[in-house]
Amino acid sequence: MSLFTIRKGEHAAQPRKIKIRWQPQRFTFDVIFNDGRYHLKEGDRTDVDQYDWNKLCGLSFHLFTNHNNSFMIGWRYNLDTQKIELNRYQHKSGETIYDEIPFADIHPVGGRISGVAHIEYQQKRVRTKVQWFDPGKKEAAGSSELIYPFHDMPRLTREISIWFGGNETAPTDLYFLKKTGYR
Repeated sequence: MSLFTIRKGEHAAQPRKIKIRWQPQRFTFDVIFNDGRYHLKEGDRTDVDQYDWNKLCGLSFHLFTNHNNSFMIGWRYNLDTQKIELNRYQHKSGETIYDEIPFADIHPVGGRISGVAHIEYQQKRVRTKVQWFDPGKKEAAGSSELIYPFHDMPRLTREISIWFGGNETAPTDLYFLKKTGYR
């Protein structure tokens, strides 16, 4: 696993790694949250930015933007439960779509999420099935399917890296251990 750090006042995790693949059929991810301070302002439930979804990992079917035909695992800190919420979200034809209910809550220190995305390239569309796993379990804790229509079939995908915030930057240095793989 590689250590990724988002420095206080920044959005993007370092080191910046750009990974581009030719039509991968499988994308695996394993991430450990390695810190406990993922919230913006201690106890401030009125700040709407506290509820933004941050990027953990995912794939984009567009080389230059995440905002058109991509899927991601998002994370945010829940002040009430004091856990990290995880959720699947996507950008499809310019629209952002979130699941209504987060699929997992994990502990902010040592909390772990693992998963796999199976990707099928069909005529004029791409179908993905994302599964996630509880640590130490072999059966999937949940899954979701996404279908993206295309006029021209995408040839390349780009991995989406860890990112903090929408309007706000990281309130302190944040640390993650991450490993991804392709087939």
